[in-house]
Amino acid sequence: MTRPKWASSITPCYSLQVRGCIHEVNPDGTLGTLWLFRVVKGKQHVQPWRKSNGGNTALVQANRRRFAAAMAAWKELTEEEKKEWEEKAKRRYKYCCVRYNAFVANYIKSHDISEFL
Repeated sequence: MTRPKWASSITPCYSLQVRGCIHEVNPDGTLGTLWLFRVVKGKQHVQPWRKSNGGNTALVQANRRRFAAAMAAWKELTEEEKKEWEEKAKRRYKYCCVRYNAFVANYIKSHDISEFL
C-alpha cells in the first residue's frame, strides 16, 4: 500500500507530534484507509492500520499451550517450593519480580515450543 501524498509531506516537528489515527475519505464519500501516527525515539511514523489475523497460527496456539502448562505446573507446587522460587526471584532479578513470574519465565525458557506443537 502506498502512502498518500499528504503523509509523505510530514516532517518531524519536535514541538508538535501527531499521535493517533486518521481515516482517508474516498472521492465517493466512503471511508478509506485508516492511517496510524506514532512517535518512536522522537521521529514521526505513519503507517496504514492492518487487521490482525487473530493470532490463531499453530505457533501461537503452541505458545498458549506452553503458558497454560506453566500455570498448571505452578499450581502443583507446594508452599515450600513457592518460597524457594521467591528466594530465586530476589537473587536473580534486581527489580521487583514476583515468584510466580520467575517460575513462569524459567518454565518458558526451559521447555521448547516444539514440545507443544
